[in-house]
Amino acid sequence: MGRPVAMATARAGMLRDELVKTAEQLGGQLARAVEEMRILTDPDAAAAQVETVAAEAAQQVAAAEVARNRAEATARHAKSNWARPTRRRRSWRISCSRLMPPGSRPIEHGRTPSMSSRP
Repeated sequence: MGRPVAMATARAGMLRDELVKTAEQLGGQLARAVEEMRILTDPDAAAAQVETVAAEAAQQVAAAEVARNRAEATARHAKSNWARPTRRRRSWRISCSRLMPPGSRPIEHGRTPSMSSRP
């Protein structure tokens, strides 16, 4: 135990540096906390937030109404197309027959191909 005073001086210097650093951090945290408390208690900031939230909600309601109107129009369109004659079904069969290999025939609805028609 040759130099207890020198060792204590070195440890005290390290502790001082740590305390200075901690005090600076605490000072910064306290300044940020005070600013947050000012914002938290500011009635103008609260009113601005209420206005912002109300505007966002109004936009969401308007978008939902547009989507609902589109869905209703689509449903009406689909319902009116379903009640029309089967012209679309025939055109589908014609377009499918174009995709078939040459010499083959489309299968008629409700009929199965006969065994003799197979190669």
